[in-house]
Amino acid sequence: MNIYTFTQLPEKEKLQISLIMEQCRSLHGLTLSFPFEDGDLFLIYKYENQVVSAMAFCKMEENVYECMAITAPSFRQKGCFTRLFEKAETLFPDGEFSFVTDGSCPAAKMAIESLGGQFWYDEHFMCLNLRDFQPPLSQNIVKNKAIPSLSFQVNILDQANLEFYAYIMPLHSDFNASSGFQNHRKQAASCRLSLLNNQVYFYALEVLRPFRRQGIGQALLNYVLVLLSTQNSEALPALFLSRDSVSLQVSGDNAPALALYKKTGFRVTETLSYYIC
Repeated sequence: MNIYTFTQLPEKEKLQISLIMEQCRSLHGLTLSFPFEDGDLFLIYKYENQVVSAMAFCKMEENVYECMAITAPSFRQKGCFTRLFEKAETLFPDGEFSFVTDGSCPAAKMAIESLGGQFWYDEHFMCLNLRDFQPPLSQNIVKNKAIPSLSFQVNILDQANLEFYAYIMPLHSDFNASSGFQNHRKQAASCRLSLLNNQVYFYALEVLRPFRRQGIGQALLNYVLVLLSTQNSEALPALFLSRDSVSLQVSGDNAPALALYKKTGFRVTETLSYYIC
């Protein structure tokens, strides 16, 4: 058996790795994909000129690499994964390696742990069917009664990318005849919505520190979902209309966000577990 190093995979190796991926999907329901185009380095383990195991490395930051590894089912527990990892350690002596598993194959977790891998965190993929979304009676209900009301704004970055903002409006006594409320409102939260591969993604929800735990994040999320579920053509570009679901991902360490999304109706569709070696 021989180990080969590539910075770009030849078509022959791509095809052979794809066949291994299909075997794993058939056996275990594997959902992960191999980073054929995004990898910075590839280690290939061959037996009789056939790929039996492969490992891809994507550089995340200095000396930190996200890794994806795959081994043909008939060659598991024969040291392929270990030998590839030992080769990686010689190439990146100061490197830290983050391996990801979707939990479909117990052997993958066992292989990572055999190398001394320690659990790092979970990443949850969530989805909401817009037909199941129950809009609130009011979007201005927040926990802090000192906040009189909220206003919302949509910024169209381009036809597939949107920004949303929540503002705290001043009391009526703060109204200035010359400038109105515009110059007195305070930005409290923001988020983004993008269309990628014909799917709507919600991300980058951020509530500014002074306004957290007051229901403002929930109010902004509700505002976005109401626009989508009612197909508001005045606020949204045409590409966002007639969509039936919204997806997002959230770290398992972010308990407040996870609770918010579950409360709103999002359901976990997949969980990826990350390990550090």
